[in-house]
Amino acid sequence: MLRVSPGLNAVLSTVVSVGVGALTNLATDNWSWSVGIGLAFLAGIAALLTWTNTRTAPIRRARIRQVATSGSEISGGHISATEGAKVTEAAHDHGRIEGSSIEARGAEVEREARQATIRNNDIHGG
Repeated sequence: MLRVSPGLNAVLSTVVSVGVGALTNLATDNWSWSVGIGLAFLAGIAALLTWTNTRTAPIRRARIRQVATSGSEISGGHISATEGAKVTEAAHDHGRIEGSSIEARGAEVEREARQATIRNNDIHGG
């Protein structure tokens, strides 16, 4: 199956709609150039607006929260969050998170160490 971008898809859909309109006008057997030019102009504007709307979709920002309370430690890992991912990592009550990474793509990930150690434990979400 052919895959095209949403913007190109919107433009192609509009162009096909114009073709249908032109064929409908021809079918009435009274082709009018002024109507055809007006239709082409409006269809071009509609295609441009549709394409612009698909390109300015809001960016979903990732949210990351990392907390280590007194006596706790988070070390040696990294967090990568994209496409609106929400990541929470916390160490409480002498808990430790060591060498553990999180990669989240549009996912919600929570990791917490409370009076325990999480070591070398990578999470891939999304």
